[in-house]
Amino acid sequence: TASTSTSTTLTTSTSSVTSITTTCTTMTITSMTTTTTTSTTTPEPGSCLPPTLGPEFDVGDCYGKFPPGAVCVVQCTPPFSGTSVTYTCDSEGEGYEGTGPVCTTTTTASTTTTTTSPEQSLCTAGLPLGEAGVNASGCLGRLGGETCFA
Repeated sequence: TASTSTSTTLTTSTSSVTSITTTCTTMTITSMTTTTTTSTTTPEPGSCLPPTLGPEFDVGDCYGKFPPGAVCVVQCTPPFSGTSVTYTCDSEGEGYEGTGPVCTTTTTASTTTTTTSPEQSLCTAGLPLGEAGVNASGCLGRLGGETCFA
């Protein structure tokens, strides 16, 4: 009788691939500062008292004038606009008399929106750099939103 022997070799290998998506976002922040300056002027003794009006009115022309027959021009302060008017003062005790002007705002609201597409920015964050056993060289130089494999 003949004898036959058979030999079988079994080889097992395991591999894994990790897919990492990098996403970059850029943001633009705009800052705006508004400064308001207020000044007070004391009238000269015996002069006509300037009219007391709101901040949209310029009464600077009404200081330092004496009755009778004192005349001053009241106008709108920026950013307000309107037609100037004349006030008169015939006695120190009564002060200036007049009405107006009608001042309307000339400022407009504007909104500026800046959108930067992620594809325009070089990705500098979120990369798997320095992780043990991960070769992230294929992720370097990628733009935001691109996928790389490490």
